[in-house]
Amino acid sequence: MSVLLICGDRNSGHGDVLRTLVSAGLVEAKASKREKLAAVELGTGICGAHDIDTSDPKQIEQIWPGKVWQALSVDLMLANLSNGDWGWSDPNLVYVLEYWRDFDPLVKFVLVYSSPTRAIADLIAEGELAEEQVAAKLALWQAINEQLLRFHLANKDRSLLVNADFVRRDGDFFVGLVRDHLKAKKLGKISALPTGSRKVAAIFDLVASYYVDETAEAQTIYQELESAADIPGSQATAAGEGSGPGPSHNMLMSMSPGTLHTQKELALRVWHEFENVREVAQGTRNDLEAIERRYRDQVQESELLLGQLHVAQEELEKTICEAELKSAELRSDCAKLSSDLDATSAENGKLAAALATKEAEAKRQAGD
Repeated sequence: MSVLLICGDRNSGHGDVLRTLVSAGLVEAKASKREKLAAVELGTGICGAHDIDTSDPKQIEQIWPGKVWQALSVDLMLANLSNGDWGWSDPNLVYVLEYWRDFDPLVKFVLVYSSPTRAIADLIAEGELAEEQVAAKLALWQAINEQLLRFHLANKDRSLLVNADFVRRDGDFFVGLVRDHLKAKKLGKISALPTGSRKVAAIFDLVASYYVDETAEAQTIYQELESAADIPGSQATAAGEGSGPGPSHNMLMSMSPGTLHTQKELALRVWHEFENVREVAQGTRNDLEAIERRYRDQVQESELLLGQLHVAQEELEKTICEAELKSAELRSDCAKLSSDLDATSAENGKLAAALATKEAEAKRQAGD
């Protein structure tokens, strides 16, 4: 059995690598046995306990969790003993690589990286292109991948350093390497090629490549990663899809039209036009969402009024039914009273006749 920990920066493609391994038979880590704590939650908790700011490149260093977190780690391992080859993916593992290495010899590492161009392209795709944001993103990418590279070089017997682009293209080769080098014998051929989660327009990669070109340190780190990797991205590079810095420059004409003098100016102009279109589209989307909200509110109000109308109708029908019952009772009472009155009148007629007879008899006797 092997416990595979997949680690890379947030935009490295580590999630796609995990899905590839799961497709080949890797069991994703179950929550801990006692505390029901997911593996990723464990990593988040450890970082929080040590006041780690995961956006600060200066804090990318190894930390050693205390006894409470060690106990929770044991609890996680106990919950997964029967899983065979199992593991999980988490960017926060970068802070605890040495901790997990020393925790158990069954723990192995798949260290995932991709080019700095991808990291910046993802940032641009999120609508951020301020120079300080680009610089911060590159600094974080550099710090994380330096840590991965350092750890891999010191622990080659228990780790693989892989470019996510290659894994996306040839998952079976990657899985075979994991099976042989990391002793994950339960893994087989992937059942289906996982769908990559990264869907970024080419213009973002293009603009990002120019920013990376201006950062020598990031380029150097990437070249070192490619040189040291068990599976570098260059092995899977298709024509016109270089994985190094500036991979998309050939998308542009060698000479820019009009007053644009450089390819970078042209790329930025295209990107800004794209941003303008995206802003208009976002505004339209916001308007549609507002219209949908108003429509939902009107539907809810109509349903409420309809419900109140049904209640009022039911109450009216109940009142009419009760009134009809009362009317029937009154008619019955009136009929009975009328019958009693008729009987009383007849009795009174008989009494009057008898009285008249007695008076006549009395007069006759008096005359005699």
